[in-house]
This record gives sequence, C-alpha cells and structure tokens, in this order.
Amino acid sequence: MTLNHDYGTPAEGTTDWHVPLNENFASIDADVEVRDTEDALSQYAPNEGAKFFAVDTGRRYLGNGTDWVDIPSHSPSETTLPRETEDPADAPVGALWYRTDVDEVRARLDSGVVTLAGGPAPKTNDAKTHVTFDGDAWRSAFTGIKDDHNDTVSAPSQSGRALRVQLYEGERTGANMHFRFADNWSRRPDTVHARYWLYLGENWGLGTHDKPWDVNGGKLPGFADLTHGSAHGGGSVDDSWSTRGSFRPPKSGGDTRLGWYSYLPGKDGGYGSSDDWNENGEIRFGQWYRIDQYVEVNDVGSSNGVLRAWVDGKLAYEDTSVRFRTMDSVAVGEWWLDVFMGGGWTPGNDMALYIDDVQLWENQQL
Repeated sequence: MTLNHDYGTPAEGTTDWHVPLNENFASIDADVEVRDTEDALSQYAPNEGAKFFAVDTGRRYLGNGTDWVDIPSHSPSETTLPRETEDPADAPVGALWYRTDVDEVRARLDSGVVTLAGGPAPKTNDAKTHVTFDGDAWRSAFTGIKDDHNDTVSAPSQSGRALRVQLYEGERTGANMHFRFADNWSRRPDTVHARYWLYLGENWGLGTHDKPWDVNGGKLPGFADLTHGSAHGGGSVDDSWSTRGSFRPPKSGGDTRLGWYSYLPGKDGGYGSSDDWNENGEIRFGQWYRIDQYVEVNDVGSSNGVLRAWVDGKLAYEDTSVRFRTMDSVAVGEWWLDVFMGGGWTPGNDMALYIDDVQLWENQQL
C-alpha cells in the first residue's frame, strides 16, 4: 500500500496484478480533482468522493455517487475598524481604529495612544543610523546625556523602551544630547533626513513661573553645525547655524504647535527666530507622533538651502530658500536632541516627554 492514499502495490510475482491496478484507477478518479469550466460539469461522472473545480467561476463541487453537490465557499471573517483622520480624544482604553491619513492601526492603552501596525514605509529601510532605546547602545551614539534627566522606560513606548526626558519645575533644560556626524559617520554631510517618534506627556506645558506657558514654549530636536561657532543662546552665526524644533502655542485646537527655532546668517537681534509649522504640526499631549525632518545646506553665495518637516507623513513645513552657511567649511554637524523650556522662563511643574526609534539617513525619505 502507498502511504498517503492506500493504493495497492502488487507484490513481485503476483498473477492477478490487474485487480489492484484497476482499483487504483478507480481511487485516482475520485482523489484527483477535475478542473474545467463550470458549463462542462455535466460531462463528468459524480462518483462518490469525486471533486470538481470550476476554473472560470471558482466554485467547487463534490460527487455523492448521483449528483454534483455545490460546496459553499467560506470567506474569512472580517473585522472592520473605525476609520479616522485623527486620534479620537474620547476613545476608551482598549479601543482600536484605523488612521486613513497615515495608514496605521492605533489603540488606546492606559499609557496613551500607540501604533500597532502600518505606517508609510520609507523609501529605503537601510537607515545609515538607527538608534533604539532598548539597550545601552544609545549612550554611545549621543554625547551630553544627563542621567538625572534622561533615562529609558517601558511605557509609553512605540516598541520596547523609549527615552524619557524630564523637565523639572524651575529648570530649563531637559536634554542637551548631540549626535555628531563627524564622530558617528566620520564626516559632516550636506544633507540629512531625521525621523523620530515624539510623545508629549499629559502634564506637558501646564505653566511657568513668570508667564503662562502658552505665551512662551521651548525647543525640541533639530539640526545644527556648531563646529566653528555657537549659534544658540544669543551666540554668533557667522560660522555656525542651528535649526532646532520648537513647541509653541496652538492655533487650531491642538495642545501645541510644532515649529522651528533657528539661528541663521543674517538674523536680526541677539536670539533666534521662530517659524511655526502648518496645521499638520498641531499635536496633542498624550499621543505618539512620527516626526520627519530634512535639511540640505545651501551652496555658498546662494539662498537655496532646503528645510522640510512632516508629522505622521504629512508635510508640515517647507522652505527651499534658506541660507544656512556663508563658508564651505560649514555643513550639517549634528542632530541635536535638545529639550529646553525658554527663553528666560521655566516650567511651573515637573513634566516629561518621550522619544523613540531615531533614524538618520543622508538622503530625503519622503
């Protein structure tokens, strides 16, 4: 006998070998599925156990010895998620929804909103640098880590652990961490695309000592080249520049409006200038957002530098006429993970934000 179908295999010397052979043909006629167009079904005998597949309609039939019996098809059960273009503020813990604008499935947990699946894929998955916060490798990627302000936690997190940056009441600086390209890439490039996930805690920005928070704001991660100068804190921009992210008052119903805070050649006054992003840069506390930033320094003598930003894959800022440098020795020196309150004001309460999954490329990804 054969192992799978019990077909007879006559032993050597068998005289009536035709008997098991004919039995095998009868079994094969039932075991092997007949494939033809559905209008040819009547041309085939509905032997007990015989199978027929209609190649033009996809329907299947099973013979019962007298007739062909239609076998109902069973489609997998479907679960339809609510389709949203923004995270519902009143979603209960455990709720799921599909964000059509960023192609992501999200859920509300006790710790806040998290992304479970999806999201537009980058043009290449081969980031030149990919920093996670699951182990200790991130400590060797950045300089300027403040252990009493910068640690990792398991929640809220996109996956694994996330970097927690704490701002304490009365203090301005939560993080002053530098990913320097000369140290990590052996050179300073002219173009960089940075991607990271940002979560502002529910207690973020509730007030300051001397002014309401919504008058002021502060700094977030961005780009700089401080190799030859100090384009921050009122410093010189003749031989350096910086364009950090910022958080400022909301304009269209969110909790804060993201933007840039820049020190660039030709700036007026002693400090930097603020440029709010568009409505796509309006975000809420207690939710994860994917932030993409792209910088391309200008040709010396021209104002053709590029600065772009996206939130959850949607363009939030674009300027293609930026002058970052006046000399060839200036490039993109670092991705500056800066978290700072002020100006001259400080938080009125302890607060925290979270950063996860930092990726850096040398070419634009969106």
